[in-house]
Amino acid sequence: MVRSQTASEPRIAVLGAGVIGQVLAARLHAGGVDVALVARGRTRRRLAERGGVRLRQDGDDAVHRVPVVDAEEPGTYDLVIVCLRAEDLPGALPVIDAMGAPTVVPMMHLADQLDLLTAHVGSQRLVRAFPGLGGRLTDDGAVEWLAVGKAQPTTVDGRAPRADEVMDVLRRGGPEVVTTEDMDSWTATHEVFIAALGAAVVRAGGDPAALARDRSLLVACVEAVRSGLRVLRASGAAVEPAPVRILFLRMPRWFAVAYWRRAFPGPIGRVTIAPHVWRSRDDEMPVLWRRALELTDWDPPMAALLEPLGLE
Repeated sequence: MVRSQTASEPRIAVLGAGVIGQVLAARLHAGGVDVALVARGRTRRRLAERGGVRLRQDGDDAVHRVPVVDAEEPGTYDLVIVCLRAEDLPGALPVIDAMGAPTVVPMMHLADQLDLLTAHVGSQRLVRAFPGLGGRLTDDGAVEWLAVGKAQPTTVDGRAPRADEVMDVLRRGGPEVVTTEDMDSWTATHEVFIAALGAAVVRAGGDPAALARDRSLLVACVEAVRSGLRVLRASGAAVEPAPVRILFLRMPRWFAVAYWRRAFPGPIGRVTIAPHVWRSRDDEMPVLWRRALELTDWDPPMAALLEPLGLE
């Protein structure tokens, strides 16, 4: 059952009950936000049977009794955080419409769906954002999650008309939330960065430890990011956030390779990057790979990294 609205407390929906959706909904609920997790079918029933969202961090489990509502009858809300794959967004638009006229926060890779979403909800209601966290579903139904930290905190489009409203909500769920004044550049940087890392993970069979041992593949991955970001910068885009710019454009290549040789077998690679990439290798990742090729004008290092994946 959806909780009733009060004058002082905005009503928040998280649309999409994958890893990111479950973590955000649980963290917001723990922060006292009036939030509901909108799901459908087997996922909704499973969450209802478990009594909420089960999060695992550093080996400790906690069940967050977030209200779970059916996407067929979601109720009305002031703000909806959309946590879906880009390919699922068109089918979710009627659900968003049924929520009234909420502020819409796509917390996801929009890829080629940005124009569609903007045209549908209007620029005045749209606040783009991206989560500074990741995770994986475990065999026993928990969501093991990790905050990425200062390298990539949750980032919100600071120039959007309703950015302050979104920041007020997200900060109650933590972890760190920041804004950017150039979300287009931030998104382009992230797409190039994740496309290359994702390609390397897939070429390593989804095994981050195996990728860490494959120096030639790591070098190709790092060089694709470095070269791709240089193309972005030459086109007039800013390269941000700063940690990505420093690691790939200011530090020598060997340093970035050494960094990822350590990071891939660790929590960042094992919990956040590799599981998501491997799950989405046949749908979301190919969209990002094509997007990265477009953004970098088919830059040779990026094209060489992606070529063995057989993109059409």
